[in-house]
Amino acid sequence: MAKEYSVFFDSRKIVLTSNFDSPLKNREGLFVAYQTPLEFAKLLVFFQTSAYPKTLYVMGADTDSMLSVLSSHFMNIIAAGGLVKNSIGQLLLIKRNGIWDLPKGKAEDGESPESTAIREVEEECGLGSLQIEKHLVNTYHTYKLDGQWVLKKSFWYSMVAQGNTNTTPQQIEGITDAVWVDPNDLPVYLANTFESIKLVFDAAQIH
Repeated sequence: MAKEYSVFFDSRKIVLTSNFDSPLKNREGLFVAYQTPLEFAKLLVFFQTSAYPKTLYVMGADTDSMLSVLSSHFMNIIAAGGLVKNSIGQLLLIKRNGIWDLPKGKAEDGESPESTAIREVEEECGLGSLQIEKHLVNTYHTYKLDGQWVLKKSFWYSMVAQGNTNTTPQQIEGITDAVWVDPNDLPVYLANTFESIKLVFDAAQIH
């Protein structure tokens, strides 16, 4: 089975794929074959300094190694978060800096991704009694921090909120809302979210 990683640069992305089959031709973007780490570094500079393409597909047999090469050009940060549902099937969304998002945050030293995910949901939304159901997906996105490029790998888990589900948004983190949303109303919220967050809903088979 073909293995892919999508690394987001705001609304653009680099897709590392081992899929050499014809379905790729139905996708829009620039397609290149992975050659060497040096050539990949040049390709990365080109992508970061150009407006085109919106999506760059890099094709190679070993996408894990390709991701490792890409990661070596960034400061790496680990984070984790949750797609939380309550007893009536509503899903927890937060509005952070004007964008709808899912609760997540950086791991502390020695902390497992699962512990990070639970702690961050508790802190950002004021919830307790959370239970992890399963790991959903890992997402990757880049940004600049103090002039340095960062690659953040986020571990995502499906969770169930038990007991009191009243929320308190962590305003010090730029969170103004923490709301329970009926799945039927999700399209309104997902119209104003990050592409990487949509992957979490896709992994949970919630559209």
